[in-house]
Amino acid sequence: MPSEQEFTAALLPLPPEFFPNSPIMAARPPDARLLDETCLAFLPKIPANAYKNIFGHVLVIGGTPQYSGAANLAARAALRAGAGLVSVAAPAGAVRDIKNGLPEIMTLPLGKPANSTWPKKIPEALSAALERCTALVTGPGMGRGPDSAAFLAALLCLPKRPPAVIDADALVIIANQPELRQKLLPRDILTPHPGEAAALLRTNAVSIQSDRFTALDWLCRLAPCAVILKGAGTLAGQAPKPVLVSPYDVPQLAVGGSGDVLAGCLGALLAARHYPDSLVVAGMGIVLHALAGKTLAAAFPARGNTAGEIADAIPRVLI
Repeated sequence: MPSEQEFTAALLPLPPEFFPNSPIMAARPPDARLLDETCLAFLPKIPANAYKNIFGHVLVIGGTPQYSGAANLAARAALRAGAGLVSVAAPAGAVRDIKNGLPEIMTLPLGKPANSTWPKKIPEALSAALERCTALVTGPGMGRGPDSAAFLAALLCLPKRPPAVIDADALVIIANQPELRQKLLPRDILTPHPGEAAALLRTNAVSIQSDRFTALDWLCRLAPCAVILKGAGTLAGQAPKPVLVSPYDVPQLAVGGSGDVLAGCLGALLAARHYPDSLVVAGMGIVLHALAGKTLAAAFPARGNTAGEIADAIPRVLI
């Protein structure tokens, strides 16, 4: 189980000339580290007598009838990234579509069969599931309505909830209810794209993209958790630790649902408890996601791949 210090010490410092057309990145102090294939050395050895429970249980909380695919992709990626068990809790009207094509996904329907909204309180069945799981992925396809916001607030306020990957709609809800930032934990991981980062920082995506290092710095000041600022040259940080920089530009990742796949991959890494620091989990997830996308370049040189194919490519990187 490498610590954050051991992990970052194994990574190369980011050379100033790495982004020759970006004076902002070139001027970054030398505490930035390069995320590349070096990270694969930190993949845990799989014991010959392995059984599912040692690889953790991911609980995805997301998906509504309109956006069931997002929760499906997050669960699919968690399975492909090696989670021993994956469950999805969602309004009952969405669970059939969430399970679509993946019988391995366990589902927990919330409310009556045709229900399409989130409960105001945490149901007993979900409380029991939260005690069994070892990591959460919340936000993909969750929606941004009042019911979603009230439910997310109840979830984050639970005193003993598992560590969570917080993505997509959950980030927008937190942006609209900044008091929820006080409920975030050091083991959590936030995964905003530039638009979601802009919502969290009360600015616009153009400003985020014009100075991504500064944007990440401000995002890390919002809460004690790790933060991934997605996009070409993905960044990860957690104050006061070094910034991790992905060198990969992968056009095959530029497709709807790719972020849900990253969230599921992170959930699997978090659930397995192989890495004690959320920044290490963030770095490992970024690299696995990027390399999975790169493996698709031969078959899809002009893009055209789906997010599901990114998820299915993750095991090719885990060898």
